[in-house]
Formats: sequence, structure tokens, C-alpha cells
Amino acid sequence: MYLKLDTAVTVDKTLFGLTSIKVLKRYIWFSTISICFILIPVYTKYHFDIFKVVLYFTIIQFIGSILYTPAKYVACGQFIFLGFHVSTLYFFYFSQCQEIVIFDIGHPITLFSFLIMFSMLQVIQGNYHRDHDDDKKARIYTIAILLGKKFSLYYFYSLFIM
Repeated sequence: MYLKLDTAVTVDKTLFGLTSIKVLKRYIWFSTISICFILIPVYTKYHFDIFKVVLYFTIIQFIGSILYTPAKYVACGQFIFLGFHVSTLYFFYFSQCQEIVIFDIGHPITLFSFLIMFSMLQVIQGNYHRDHDDDKKARIYTIAILLGKKFSLYYFYSLFIM
């Protein structure tokens, strides 16, 4: 099976049209090596249970960063974006309290995570609304494209009110 590379110039500004497959492979390689070097002291200094939690959160973050752009093209970028930022919040909470809390409705960090989710949705929706015309030309189906300009703006305002 062969991969066919798309060499057409795009209006999508995600990668600014300045990178190549070779450079992307180097980014991924550098990120992986950097993460491993950061995880070594965590493994040697702390209990294995803490290392596992840090490793799980790191893997979630790494996968989220890779999946965002492809998901953006099919109106799912917001879900990856939310997962990425909420997992960051839970990781920071774990790093300070040594407690894993994932959507325990009675816990304050869960309520705070919902506030963060609405805030992050507003930010990404604002970006999608701003790029509506360019994304439509590039056939990127964001939430803003699916809703149209008028309802995209209404959605943005409703997120602001929440």
C-alpha cells in the first residue's frame, strides 16, 4: 500500500504551508524523545503508580495533539480540543493533590472543568467563525461551516452567555 501525498497549496493555515512530511516526522520524533527524557526522572523519583498516571496523561495529550487537525476537517476538532484542555486541567489537579478525579459531579474540579470547557469552546468557535470563508474554500467542515455564518455567531454568543 502506497501513500499519496497531497502537494496542492491550501488556504488552511494550520501548518502555514511551510512544513513537509520530513519536518513533521522530525517534530514527532523530537516530541517523543523529549517526553521520554522528561518521564525518566518521574519514573526514578516517584512511585510506579504516579508514573503510570503521568504516562497516561502524557499519552492522552500526545494523541490529542496528533488528532486535532484531522478531526478539525470533519467538524470534530472541538471535541479533541476539549479533551486536550480538560485532561490538562485534571493533570494539573493530580500533580498538586495526588488525587484523580474524572467527572465526579460532586467535586469542585469537575464543576470548574465545565467552566473551562465552555470557555475553550468559545475560543475555538471564535476561531472557526473567523476562518469561515477560508475553511469553506478548503472544504474543511467545522461547526461554523455546518451552522452557517449567522447560526455560528449565535452559537458563539450562547457559549459566551453560559
